[in-house]
Amino acid sequence: MIINRLKYIKKSLVLFLSYMKDYRVYQNASLIKKHEDVEGVHSLGLIIRLYHTIEKGLSVKERRYEFSMDHIELLQKKMMTYCGDKNEPHFLSAFKTLGIYFSIHEKIECSKRFNAQARIFENLKKKYGKTEIGGGTKSVKKVEYPNRIETIEILKKRHSIRDYDGEFLIDKQDIIRVIDLAKLCPSACNRHAIKIFYSLDKHKNSEILKYQNGSRTFRDNVPGLLIVASDLRYQEGVEERNLGYIEGGIWLMSLVNSLYLNGFGSCVLNWCVSPSHDQDFKTAFGIPEYYQISALISFGKQTEDQKVPYSIRCKSEDFIEKVEL
Repeated sequence: MIINRLKYIKKSLVLFLSYMKDYRVYQNASLIKKHEDVEGVHSLGLIIRLYHTIEKGLSVKERRYEFSMDHIELLQKKMMTYCGDKNEPHFLSAFKTLGIYFSIHEKIECSKRFNAQARIFENLKKKYGKTEIGGGTKSVKKVEYPNRIETIEILKKRHSIRDYDGEFLIDKQDIIRVIDLAKLCPSACNRHAIKIFYSLDKHKNSEILKYQNGSRTFRDNVPGLLIVASDLRYQEGVEERNLGYIEGGIWLMSLVNSLYLNGFGSCVLNWCVSPSHDQDFKTAFGIPEYYQISALISFGKQTEDQKVPYSIRCKSEDFIEKVEL
């Protein structure tokens, strides 16, 4: 009885210390300063969040004039003082969005507060001129699915693949094509604070996968490997402390589907490790601490025929529960 109790206390202590490690990393990396004091990558993350809020407001059919003035004021202040790359696409898209925001107010009488911000925007225009980068809103048509059933059947045939054609060579452009589709997935405030570390070297992949227990039986024949990580520097406050895993999970499924549609088999490899193991891995392969790893994906050309786990699924009804008031 005493031994079991001591084991429980030990496990609880290890769990607590692991959370403390996560807390320290998040505290050091994320945006927890006052908005007025942030700079660098933190400032860009704030700019993206603010201008996307304006984009959402512009897309509302029955919007009110002078909406989100607090966001406009802070956004323009951060853009005027931004010391990073002024040609960064998100920065230019923020500038474009501001231009659309002020243009819809041209024919109405506005408040002194609004006019003061309009004058600040004129100074921004003198600084940055015109941009070809998109921003604000765009029109989309209702999508018809003439081959909906066929598409569903294709996706139903995707399986986790662990046996790859070792002779087929993959190059960086293959990964770019995969990301071209995968990056269309949703992201909180459109930040897409994700980094995909990759390796196309089988021997290196074998070394990397020694840190991942679920790949023992096939790690020596993995032509392509992706490490999906979230950049904690773009996350803000206690509310977003778990956002990295949410974003990472969304990207994982999007990458897996894109790999499949681009002709590659793949397998998601979980990254359920202790903080010390995570740190050892990052140190070994030069991954900065502020990247929060969600999982790895092995991929390659599928061999012609292979066996895969049956992997029975629960009934669809078992996954849902009606919300009751």
